Amino acid sequence: MQINRKTNLGKTILAGTAAACFTLLSACANGLGANDYERGNVGAVSRVDEGIVVSSRKIVIEGNNGTGAGAAVGGALGGLAGSQIGNGGAGSIAAGIGLAVVGAIAGGAAGKAVTKEGGYAYTVQLKRNNELLTITQGDDVPIANGAKVFVEYGPRARVIPQDSQISAAR
Repeated sequence: MQINRKTNLGKTILAGTAAACFTLLSACANGLGANDYERGNVGAVSRVDEGIVVSSRKIVIEGNNGTGAGAAVGGALGGLAGSQIGNGGAGSIAAGIGLAVVGAIAGGAAGKAVTKEGGYAYTVQLKRNNELLTITQGDDVPIANGAKVFVEYGPRARVIPQDSQISAAR
């Protein structure tokens, strides 16, 4: 199999496009903050308690590659790189398969690392019974110790500052 410049250019463009897609997919937030809701939760009723933040600490939320995009893109890039080895025989096929597997493993790890994010663990004392709760969430809405908050219970619990302003576009 003879590889010409046109084929190499096409593969380079494909590899660049795949890398860009991987970056975009991996950069998508996990939606773990106070203001992140899944589409299926819109309109759902949640119970709310009032409380006060008595303690907060920075945490790291482990990454997740649940979409498999990193592994898929890494495998594709590895396969493309492997196909460049040899002159089209069985060696090229073996190299393509081997590097596709290595690329998938590396892409999965990269996807997990890219989706790691910061967050907070808030310990809240409830107003109604003085019970202490700790809730972890993303860092989209940092809340100071001593702040009055709502603790929202639903598909996912969250801590929301009572003084947060909601503006609706009209």
